[in-house]
Amino acid sequence: MLGIVSTRLGDWVTLGDYTEWALPVEIFPARGPLGPRHEAGWFIAHNLVRPLTWLGVLENSPQNVPAMSMMDRQFRKTVLFDKFFRIGLPIGIEAAIIH
Repeated sequence: MLGIVSTRLGDWVTLGDYTEWALPVEIFPARGPLGPRHEAGWFIAHNLVRPLTWLGVLENSPQNVPAMSMMDRQFRKTVLFDKFFRIGLPIGIEAAIIH
């Protein structure tokens, strides 16, 4: 999940887009009319985005308002992210995009 933040969140990204990149959304139960994508979004928002925002390595868009759908809210990494996290693969291992 942090690798995706490192490579794709240099500009504003919606929580919905990030959720689909980071998790297999289908594994989440569909509670209520909003479905598994919304449940996966809540998981990402509360367990990754919120703590990283508290640490100052992610920031919320100034366009986010309380009445906005959670999945439409945007965020991006701050300049501190790359100073705190160094994401890389061991030499000889190639990355593959699964999702």
